[in-house]
Amino acid sequence: QLFLFLVGFGLFECLIDFGLAPRVMGGHSFGEWIAAACSHLWTMDNFLRIVCWRGFYCDEVSSLSSGGSGGYRMISLPVSHNQALSLIDEFNTKGKKNSSVSIATYNSPVSTTLCGSNSDLEDFKSYCLSRVSVIQCRFIRVRNAFHSKEIDSISPKLMSRMLLIPFNSHETIMASGRYSSLLSNVSGSIEP
Repeated sequence: QLFLFLVGFGLFECLIDFGLAPRVMGGHSFGEWIAAACSHLWTMDNFLRIVCWRGFYCDEVSSLSSGGSGGYRMISLPVSHNQALSLIDEFNTKGKKNSSVSIATYNSPVSTTLCGSNSDLEDFKSYCLSRVSVIQCRFIRVRNAFHSKEIDSISPKLMSRMLLIPFNSHETIMASGRYSSLLSNVSGSIEP
C-alpha cells in the first residue's frame, strides 16, 4: 500500500511539474487517500503514518483469516451491477442461504467485482458455471478482499488513530499552492 501511495503521489507531482494543476480531485478506494494527500489535508509525514497503519491493519486481518476455508477473496464477473445482484440473490435462494457474497466494486457496465469468504466464493463460482447461461468467474489475485466485511473491520482501529492527527490549517493548505477540492465518491459532493 505504501508503494501504491508513493506511485500515485509521484504521478501527481509529475503532472504539476508539467503545468497541469487540477481544480478538483477524486479517487476510488485507495485513490481517495492519494487525492487527499495531493490536496495537503495532512502533512506528508502524517499521510505516510496513516498509509502504514492501514497496511498494517490489512495485513493483520489477512494473517488472522488466511488458510483453510477462512478468509475473504475477490472474484471478477463480466456482468452489470444489476445482473450481479440478481446472481447473488439466486445463489442465496437456490444455493447457499445467507452467504457472505456481496458486491465489492462496480467497475463498468459489464464488469463487477464480488467479495466473500473463500468457501462461499468457491460455491458461487461453481453455481455460475452450472447455470444454463454459464458465467465465467475469475478469482482476483489480491492479498485482501478490499471492500469486504473483513476489511471493514479495521475501520474502528484506523479511525481511532487518525482522530489523533490534526488536519493542516486552511492557510497551510492554500499556501502549498497545490490546493484542489475533493470529489466525494460517497456523497457525490465537491468538498472545498
